[in-house]
Formats: sequence, C-alpha cells, structure tokens
Amino acid sequence: MYNIKLFKGYEGKDFIGMSPEEVVKNMPNFEETYFLGENDEIRRDMSRDFIAYYDEDNKSCIAIQFVNTEIDVCLNDMQLMGIPEKILISELKKLFPSEEIITDGENYVLVEKSLSIFVTEAAVGGVLVGQKDYFDFIKEELVEPGPSRLQPISSSSQKNKLK
Repeated sequence: MYNIKLFKGYEGKDFIGMSPEEVVKNMPNFEETYFLGENDEIRRDMSRDFIAYYDEDNKSCIAIQFVNTEIDVCLNDMQLMGIPEKILISELKKLFPSEEIITDGENYVLVEKSLSIFVTEAAVGGVLVGQKDYFDFIKEELVEPGPSRLQPISSSSQKNKLK
C-alpha cells in the first residue's frame, strides 16, 4: 500500500527531489530505465507500481505516477486506485473542499496540490504526485484566450454529469 504525501511521494519515501540514482536505488520492484525524445533527452525510471519523472536536465525527480491498478494508493486514508469515476469528484471535494479541480475528460487535476488522477474505463487507473507548482502550466492555459481542453469542475457541473 502507498499512502501519498503531497509534493513528496509517499509515506516512507520522499522521491520528489531525489537524483535518478537515488530513485532507482529506493524504487520498489525497479524494472527499467528508458529514454524518450529525439535525442533520448527525457529519462523515465519504471517499476511495476510507478514511473518516476525528472526535470529537463534529468537531475531531480519532479513527479511519480502510480500505474498499477492492482495496488492500494491512498490519500488521507481514501483509496484512490480503482474507485469509480462517478464518485471521484465528490470524494476529492470531501478531502479538499476549497480546491478547484480541472479536467480534460480523462485527468482530474488539483493544481495547487500537484496531484493528477487519471481515469480509464470509468475508474481511477493512475495517480500522479508532483513537486510543488508541477501543474502551473495549467493555470496559464486556463487564462489564455481561445478554446481549451481543460475545464474547471464546479459542484453544479458535477451534479449535472451524474444525472
């Protein structure tokens, strides 16, 4: 079981801020390191349970994403992995009543908490925990003129979605 610590990782391991070498050394069930991008400039370290993401210089872990739907991933004693999408927003609002939740239809993001929850097949299939300000780019996109895939979720829009 992983108990999320916002801006850090999870209880027992503060992966955010670690070097790639430290991440690999501390990552349970480490499987592989792979590189993406035109010049293999983007590093990812992967275990059965989660993926580590790094800054643009690959010097510091800036986020981890839990991807194994068979594990327990909890936030403040609330199980996230596998919960149905139709109750996700109401559960998040119980934990963070004043936080705005932004969605693109698949990801539900709490920008100020650097937390993103991915939904697939109508249930949570992934949870990303980032460093402070990890999702600041979303704030910028929301204020730019023109159409956006991102939409804030209000209490009334969630009620309408569930009808």
